[in-house]
Amino acid sequence: MTRILVVGANTVAGANVATRFADEHDTWTTSPVPGCRQVGNESDAPLETLAALDVPPDWIVVASTAGVWGGRPAAGSSLVARNWAEAAAAAEIDFCLLSTDAVFDGPRLFHTEVGTLGSSPEARAAQRVEESVLAACPTALVARASVFGWSPDGRGGIESQISATGRGRVSEGPHCGTPLHAAALAELLLAAREAGLRGVWHAGGAERIDQRDFLRRLAVAMETAWKPWTAATEDAPRETSLCSTRLAAAIDRSLPMIDEGLRRLVEEDENGTREALLAGASVHEPLVA
Repeated sequence: MTRILVVGANTVAGANVATRFADEHDTWTTSPVPGCRQVGNESDAPLETLAALDVPPDWIVVASTAGVWGGRPAAGSSLVARNWAEAAAAAEIDFCLLSTDAVFDGPRLFHTEVGTLGSSPEARAAQRVEESVLAACPTALVARASVFGWSPDGRGGIESQISATGRGRVSEGPHCGTPLHAAALAELLLAAREAGLRGVWHAGGAERIDQRDFLRRLAVAMETAWKPWTAATEDAPRETSLCSTRLAAAIDRSLPMIDEGLRRLVEEDENGTREALLAGASVHEPLVA
């Protein structure tokens, strides 16, 4: 059993990845997450958090910079990611950064790891996070993705998109990507670590989809109202779809389909997982150094 510490567990990616890790591994988090044990808080310094653990983790996963379908990385997460990468390198702990497909902004479809990076402010900011992490911890695994899942605060991308399906309109311009459920990303990450992968890898879903079709399929899965979708702007779609076949070959497994992720959402809504994430139920109270 691997001992895992997930930082940024107060995000959609972090909470859902940690929940899936906890099914099979001893998982610690810096925010309350069902099935996990909490140590410290998100604002604590890495060394302070690690000192509060009797046994150091085998693997540190920073999720605060992960790409979220219909959302954006948390503000100030660049410094957090770098600090944790430095701490992991100093302690010789395996490190993983959940990065974002926002390093690209089109127009090419299915970007590869060596594809031309985007030039928008958002893309450049995401690139700087990756660069700072790899400079601090050259052996890090950097996994680019765009995830969806229930939010621990109830105000995430999926919740807002369910609301949007009834209005027939979203607040942002059109977007095409390769999203996957965060639990499916967790499974890819576990396989990637077992395979000893290092450096930048794309961990997207198997399908490229635009916002309109995703909203339609989400409405069908959740049995909610659906109205014809209208973009908030007439701009060309932002294209961040990822080609993840290199990862699939390296870990010898197929990439997840969108409908698989949507079925997971429905199951989590029905089996209490969504409610538990909102309640923030951890195994015990936060530890202090």
